[in-house]
Amino acid sequence: MNKGVRVAGQFFTGLLGAVTIVLCGCGRQESKDDTLPHPRPMSPTRMSSPVIAPSEYKIVLITNGFSPFWDSLQQGMKDAASKYGVTAEWAGPPHSQVEEQETLTENFADKGFDSIAVSTIDAELIGVEIDSLVKRGLHVITFDSDAPKSKRLIYIGTDNFQSGVEAGKAMIKLLPGGGKVWGFVGHKSADNARERREGFEQAVAGHNIQLVDVLEDENDPGAVRQNVETVIQEKGPQISAMLGFFSYDLPAIADAVRQANLRSRVKIVGFDADPATLLDLQNGGVDATVVQKPYEFGRLSVEFLYLAKKDGPAAAIQEWNALNPDFPIKNGKINTGVNVITPQNVGAFLKQLKKWGVTSS
Repeated sequence: MNKGVRVAGQFFTGLLGAVTIVLCGCGRQESKDDTLPHPRPMSPTRMSSPVIAPSEYKIVLITNGFSPFWDSLQQGMKDAASKYGVTAEWAGPPHSQVEEQETLTENFADKGFDSIAVSTIDAELIGVEIDSLVKRGLHVITFDSDAPKSKRLIYIGTDNFQSGVEAGKAMIKLLPGGGKVWGFVGHKSADNARERREGFEQAVAGHNIQLVDVLEDENDPGAVRQNVETVIQEKGPQISAMLGFFSYDLPAIADAVRQANLRSRVKIVGFDADPATLLDLQNGGVDATVVQKPYEFGRLSVEFLYLAKKDGPAAAIQEWNALNPDFPIKNGKINTGVNVITPQNVGAFLKQLKKWGVTSS
């Protein structure tokens, strides 16, 4: 059969709009990064369900919004979809609202997608939606932001508590004498945001570093900028550092601090590698960022859901660790790990992104 990849834009009308990328592949295609682990072909004797043609596998990854952070997730999804010859799409709520995310999951379920991965905006509310989908017989996993109390099969992504710890360690180095920190985030209720904050606060405890407040922006970069400017106007002399919890937060923070001529005394730490953040790391606008691996979110999500569809969820979980020793399932989670990127090692990180064919992470 011929290999193929088709990209399509899709706009949901009514209350919800979303953009999706559709990928169809027949046959196998290797990842752009030959150093990444690839699972061995499944043995037919391990199949516990009827053989289903790969073209009938319909997988969707639903993000918590739109951001360059998801570019490498799309590439990982694309590589896995081509490798296994399945149809894969991604979509995101246009305004990063939980109601939109709920509607997206229902729309895809109604369209015949029975394999869904979601980065939850609100762990409790989306958890209820996940349980509803599972009752309908769908295979559902989470990535990036978990819903641990739901009936999702597994979580793929960062140990967000530990990533918060890493951000705290970076802040301790930057503020050896302590100081006051203000944070900025899309949604405090998001599982990843909550865990990052908890990890950060545990790490800095006893170091005279105080996270004074965390302001929400509902995934709106413009709102981030306004929040940062408000904090600068009201708390300027007290500010020792700023912490951006989501990928788009750091560029807005760095730009506002630079415009206020406070960069010489305000430290800036955050998460993810937005293209603007990478530039700021190179020109001294950001001190450190804790970088996740969204490429692996996409690649591993498609791979697991492919196996769950082909062999059944229980078999997929049982055989996963032998097939993916670098990314084992432990306690229902696959930890993809993080790296702390600073001005000193950003060059090497940029080379890795180039291997993947992306410009952000």
